[in-house]
Amino acid sequence: MSLAFEEYSRGGIHIHGVILAAGLGERMRPLTEDIPKALLKVGGKTLVDWTIERLTEVGIDKIVVAVGWKGHQLEDHLSSKQGVTVIQVPEFEIGPLQTLVTAIESFNDDFLLTPVDIISEPGVLSRMVAQYKEQSGSKIMMLAVDRGSSKGTPVSLKKDRITGLGDGTIDADTMGRSAMLFMGNSSISAECKLALDEGETRFARVLDRWVHEGQRLIPYWVEDSSLDLDTLSDLLKADSLILERGAISEVDHIYVPSGDTIEVGDSLPLRSNITFHKGTQIIGPVLISPGCVIGEGCRIGPSVSLDSYSRVMDYCVLSESIVLGESTIQAQSNIRRTIVYNSKQYCVD
Repeated sequence: MSLAFEEYSRGGIHIHGVILAAGLGERMRPLTEDIPKALLKVGGKTLVDWTIERLTEVGIDKIVVAVGWKGHQLEDHLSSKQGVTVIQVPEFEIGPLQTLVTAIESFNDDFLLTPVDIISEPGVLSRMVAQYKEQSGSKIMMLAVDRGSSKGTPVSLKKDRITGLGDGTIDADTMGRSAMLFMGNSSISAECKLALDEGETRFARVLDRWVHEGQRLIPYWVEDSSLDLDTLSDLLKADSLILERGAISEVDHIYVPSGDTIEVGDSLPLRSNITFHKGTQIIGPVLISPGCVIGEGCRIGPSVSLDSYSRVMDYCVLSESIVLGESTIQAQSNIRRTIVYNSKQYCVD
């Protein structure tokens, strides 16, 4: 996809969204052997669609998605998205710094950077953008930092200024962890390329070098407001949280909220070619996509998402699971804490 960039201006600042989606997703194999991590679904929506939605909700309407592994699948998926440009990253295996440089060389503006496997609450990004705009005249860089998390790169701070990233940092009166959201200007690409030439592969290491050279990097504080999806267990957790919150916008799906139960007497054809057969019980929260068929005597839920055209045969029990890729669940199956993709089951426990 090739779309000409038009400057987005709000409050005198031009902001692009940059989504890093090039990695192999090795910790989610074998799912990611056939599909890029960005196209895995939670809450009925792909990770890349969740990320684009969060960026557009804060007024960012020009978005670069940097892709590598199985990138053609992402390009096809995003081909109809207005304002979204897909950039293929040569040698993406080098690491995230290579992906970042390739993305930000395509424009000349301020940007908000997020990996595709971070699902943020809308308020997190809107407040970060507002804080960045307030200080934009001082040519600052901003990194989201979480005080309470045990995941992410360690960050040391002194007088509300970041003094180092990574293990062994010093000169700190406060410690946190990187929440992997960053705001800055694309002019940093030159310094990033120099770091690449010197063999560096991680952006956090570059930021650490910059702050030790006196560059100003300020924190944007978050409090466990984002979901970092590294493993299959993380996917299940994210799906459950999204369903529990009821953050479902797709009108052609059927969503049963937490605490609600549907008992089906006779077979029941519903909208979007969804069919429940007799004796079925749906225990919320559950999300059912168009074209799904659920057989007789099934018990579905809680915390289940069924992808489009999935079929659950008679007398199955499903809970805390995600069913993807037009899968079929064989009769009398009992599935818990499992991701099903193309009818293959990957139990998380």
